[in-house]
Parts: sequence; structure tokens; C-alpha cells
Amino acid sequence: MKKDELKVLFKDKNNKRIKKNHYKIYLQYKEEIDKLFPNVSTDLHLEKVYLLFNNLEEPPKCPICNENRKFQGKFYYDTCCKKDCIFKLKSTILKELYQNRSEEEKQQTIEKRKETNNIVYGGNSSMSLLEIREKVSNSHQNRSEEEKQQTIKKRKETNLDLYNVEFPLQYKEFSDKQKNSLNEKSDEEWIEIINKRNITNYLKTDEEKQLTKDRRKETFLIKYGVENPSQLFDVHIKQQKRAGKK
Repeated sequence: MKKDELKVLFKDKNNKRIKKNHYKIYLQYKEEIDKLFPNVSTDLHLEKVYLLFNNLEEPPKCPICNENRKFQGKFYYDTCCKKDCIFKLKSTILKELYQNRSEEEKQQTIEKRKETNNIVYGGNSSMSLLEIREKVSNSHQNRSEEEKQQTIKKRKETNLDLYNVEFPLQYKEFSDKQKNSLNEKSDEEWIEIINKRNITNYLKTDEEKQLTKDRRKETFLIKYGVENPSQLFDVHIKQQKRAGKK
């Protein structure tokens, strides 16, 4: 039987795909249907019926790794469903969405996030809660050195895929945005930030202060591969230049 003739078998009176008896019809014409899709290794009959009904020669490819996309039963997922591919595709889509938004829309999103965090956590971020800070810190401390190195490596690979740099601050757009944000703050805002930081540090116990130091080191190791910002080559050069001017 020809492809069009086989396709008709899976249509109802209204020329739409039937909802029942797929397998029964497939078994009757299994040999003919399988010949149409020699490169499809799966035994899942619904996938072959889907390909037949949608005039596809083979399963669509994952845009990340170029392997076959995973079939759900009624449609194909956007990727092969490997964790790395799902993450990379989402990151790419989010990056495109973010770049296409206006500065006003970006700022609205930031303000809305702050409002939500203030309601839920009592601060601008979830890290405002001591309980969450301790949980994050303990999670980092309980990981092996191998796991930490894997995280650092994966973070670098992701940054290289998305921004062609190993660390976010090496990406000019992020670096410029950070500089502009700092330059735009008024003296009153800086005083408020410093006072708030001093009060927060004063109220912390010695144990909490040590947790903060350990978490800061872990964060720098994961993001930049060093424990201290001065260990970064770019930062080190800038510090030397500033010291030379004094």
C-alpha cells in the first residue's frame, strides 16, 4: 500500500486522526508501515502513526545535540530530553526573550521580583532569611571537592555556550550594566547600603559570620574558579594600577 492509502486508515469520517484502535490497525499493516520508517528504531506504534499522519520521514532532531527528539505519545518534545539539552534550550530561549525586552520591562520585572521576595522572605531576595542562608551554606560544605569542581566546570561551559566567556563579568553587557548601576546610585543610597550592611554584620554571631565567609568563598569558586576576587587576573591588574596612582 502507498503512504497516502495507509494514512487514510487512521482517519475518521471527518478526515481527522482517529482516537482509538491505532494498535489494531498498525498490527494489520505493520510490515508496510515499518518499511516507510527504516531509520526509526522504536517499537512504539503511536510514534510511527504520528510520523505517517504528519508526513514526516523521521523524528525531528533535538536543536542542541541533533539526536532524535523524545516522543511523548501524542507529540514530540522540543529536545531529546537530556538534562543538558533541556537546560541549554531554555537558557537560549530566555536569553533571546531577555534581549528583546525594553529596559523599562526589565526594570519592572526586577521591581516585581523584589516586591514578591519582600512579602515572602522579608527582604529583596530569598537569602534574606537566615534559615535559607544556612541551608545553602551547609549544602555547599557537604559536597565533595569533585562535585564542586564539576559544578565550576559546568558553569564555565554554560557561560561559554551562552555568552562566549567563562565568567559573567567577562561579558561586556553585564560588566557595563554593573558599572552603570553603581555609578547611578546617589550618596544617600550608598550611605543607606553601608549602614544596613554594618548593622547586619554587627547583629551576626561569630558562627554566622564564618558561614558568610565560607559561602562567599564557595560562591567565588563556583562562579569564577577562585576564592577571592583579587585572585582574578583582571581584578589584580586593576588593583596594581590603582596602587601605582597613589
